[in-house]
Formats: sequence, C-alpha cells, structure tokens
Amino acid sequence: MGKIKIHEIAKEIGLTSKEVIAKANELGIEVASHMSSVEEEVAAKIKNSFQKVSKGSNQKQESKKETSKKETAKKETSKKSRKSWNNASDYST
Repeated sequence: MGKIKIHEIAKEIGLTSKEVIAKANELGIEVASHMSSVEEEVAAKIKNSFQKVSKGSNQKQESKKETSKKETAKKETSKKSRKSWNNASDYST
C-alpha cells in the first residue's frame, strides 16, 4: 500500500486542495496541507465522501464549466475587437 498526497486526490476528483483538506478534517483525518500524504484506504474514504455529496452537485459543476466557457469566449471576442480597432487606427495617417 502506498501513500497519496492530498493535492493528487483533489486533482483526481476535480476540487481544490482546500476543499479536500476541509472534508478530511470533517472525517477526523488529520491533514495539514496539500502536500500531506494519506494511505490509499484513507484516500478512498475521502474520495467516496465526495462522491456521496457530488451526486447533486454535478449539475453545478457542469454549469460552472459552461459559464467559464462563455466568459472565455467573451474575452477572446474583446481581444479581437481591440486588435481590429488598433489596426484601423494604423491606417488613419
């Protein structure tokens, strides 16, 4: 049996290390930072606790992804607008 770091667990389940640390502490598992290591059984316990909670929150995560995609598209459009405006001003002289 090996050990798994908290940040690796967070990455696997798509959450922040802070969220994983908080959940681990709720479960009575002492972890101090994202670099703390836990046994594989303990890591499985932490992951399973999120799976029970995340069944209802999967929709929230999906809507967050869509929102961030829209924000990225807006930023790219804004950059393109600025570039075309800058290019147009080059020809005004």
